[in-house]
Amino acid sequence: MYFSLLDKIRGIAGIEHKYDVFISYSQEDTAIAEQICVFLEKVGISYFIDKKRIEDEKALSLTLKKAIQESTLFLFLGSVNAQRSVLATNEVKYAFKKKDREQIVLCIIDQCEFPEELQFTLSDINYQIFQEDSVDLGVIFGLLKLLGREQKITNKTKEEVEEESLVVKLPGEVDLELIKIEPGKFMMGSPKDEFGKYKFERRRKVTITKGYWLGKYSVTQAQYKAVMGENPSNKKDYKGVYHGVGDNYPVYNVSWFDAMKFCEKLTKIEKAAKRLPKGYKYTLPTEAQWEYACRAGTTTALNNGKNIILICRGKITSSDEKNYVVVGQLSKSTSSSGKNILFLFREMKAAISVSEKNILFEECAACNLSEVAWYRDNSDDKAHPVGLKAANAWGLYDMHGNVEEWCLDWFANRYEESDTTGLRVIRGGGWDTQASFCRSAVRHDSSPDAHWMSGFRLALVPVQ
Repeated sequence: MYFSLLDKIRGIAGIEHKYDVFISYSQEDTAIAEQICVFLEKVGISYFIDKKRIEDEKALSLTLKKAIQESTLFLFLGSVNAQRSVLATNEVKYAFKKKDREQIVLCIIDQCEFPEELQFTLSDINYQIFQEDSVDLGVIFGLLKLLGREQKITNKTKEEVEEESLVVKLPGEVDLELIKIEPGKFMMGSPKDEFGKYKFERRRKVTITKGYWLGKYSVTQAQYKAVMGENPSNKKDYKGVYHGVGDNYPVYNVSWFDAMKFCEKLTKIEKAAKRLPKGYKYTLPTEAQWEYACRAGTTTALNNGKNIILICRGKITSSDEKNYVVVGQLSKSTSSSGKNILFLFREMKAAISVSEKNILFEECAACNLSEVAWYRDNSDDKAHPVGLKAANAWGLYDMHGNVEEWCLDWFANRYEESDTTGLRVIRGGGWDTQASFCRSAVRHDSSPDAHWMSGFRLALVPVQ
């Protein structure tokens, strides 16, 4: 009889687990392991961690063997330090003997080449990537999901969102829901090793000093029509094709000027009806407000705690090593032309150079981006009704893909520079956007009178 991982967790398969997670790590990575423990405690995940590490211990103690068997998941913090750790390596080998592969979770802390005998492959085990030695909430979400407890966080968030949501009554009894975004600090932009990174995404610390409200969804066609009296999305393209028409579809074919007119008109309507909160106005979010809300506390490329990655399978030479991070070996065979391996690229540029050698590569976004976005590979070349994909931790939907969204700012090569381009900022991905252009940090620019595939998300902000 087949038993799923969740069945085993619930005891259906007759397996008793004393701990949710066994944490395997190098003594030199203790600080990160301790950070993880803090987060696990906050969400009620029980864990076993060996604080008295003896790195040169050649044989696992009975205590460690028992703890591995009594834990539902085995979490390995992979790093250069862990690669050198005899104890961590032995723990991993033992876990592979005693557990299903789906119960083993690899968390990559730094760029390292794992020992061949560990036989890691992305297709067989769960994995996360740490950013800049910090624990990302995505790792915790991933563990909760494997434990069948993902609702532990999302339900709490939903309750908080419901208490802090604002429903705007548009003409014709059409509702538009906003989510309250509290002030806070975050790192805007992308880390140096994020796949698809562009030079315009240089990281900087940003403080959001005042709270604001942001649309739970992109403005829909029904909402736009209720205020403006028309639906610009109900048009065929030059090929005579519609790209998603309906009340609950996001509005698109909207220029920056169109979006601002909507905000200004709604402000006048709500002010005249004495429903507009004092000292507030409707407008587009700034670029910083958009990314802060999109990330919702995450530092990964996507707001579900995951990354856009490039998987390559083929033979490469040592001269290519500067362009990739080895994750696992597909086979033990080697030849004069190099190893047959599975690897991740650090940068888009490296992918282009290797593709010229006819090595098979592809953006591995299906299992990551498709959870939260409609984009080129899953949209069937059209927009979809809002809210069908998973929300981020703050209850906001479709920020990675469905329609691209206008922001208030002029575009500049550096965030802090004044306008030098005459273009406006667009954020998020659209139904025809490739995966690497849907990341939280991606910055698009466009003429403010352009409109194809562009929509917007309403913001309610304090008047300066």
